[in-house]
Amino acid sequence: MKMKIIIYNTAFILAISTTACSSGSTTGSDAGVEISQNDARTKAASLVSGEVQAVTETTEDNVRLWNVSVKVANGAVIDVMLERASGKLFEIEDKKGPFDYTISAPDTGLLNYLDAKTKAFAVKSGNLVAWNIAWQGTALRYEFYVRTLDSQLFEIQLKGDTGDTISVEEKNAVD
Repeated sequence: MKMKIIIYNTAFILAISTTACSSGSTTGSDAGVEISQNDARTKAASLVSGEVQAVTETTEDNVRLWNVSVKVANGAVIDVMLERASGKLFEIEDKKGPFDYTISAPDTGLLNYLDAKTKAFAVKSGNLVAWNIAWQGTALRYEFYVRTLDSQLFEIQLKGDTGDTISVEEKNAVD
């Protein structure tokens, strides 16, 4: 009987240890663990080279985000939004400019900012008013807002990987 109790207790302790270890190894939203403000700062700086100005919490489309504002060499401030649950890129955007800077491709297989901007200007020439790259469905897409010489504003959507034009739409304002 003592032997059965010892085996039972050992099995019970092993079961508790296994449960504790497996629940402790979960990351991301399943465990309620979010990337830290410091991790967001580091990741944003790896995506956009410059000086981090601010890191703030925000929510967009019911997704909790870190919005990291990065000042680049020409003085423009670019916002890098990362999902707090995973650290995944949500969006990079600049709504003020000046837009004469370089940004590397945010991931392997994607166009960099300058190549995408060149493709957008091949569709509509004018002055850049704003731009972003963000997830739409399962793919990252660039959006460029270009004001033509006759003051019309166009939103040009491009595939993030090839730069192929998805749509060109006249707009009243940047959305």
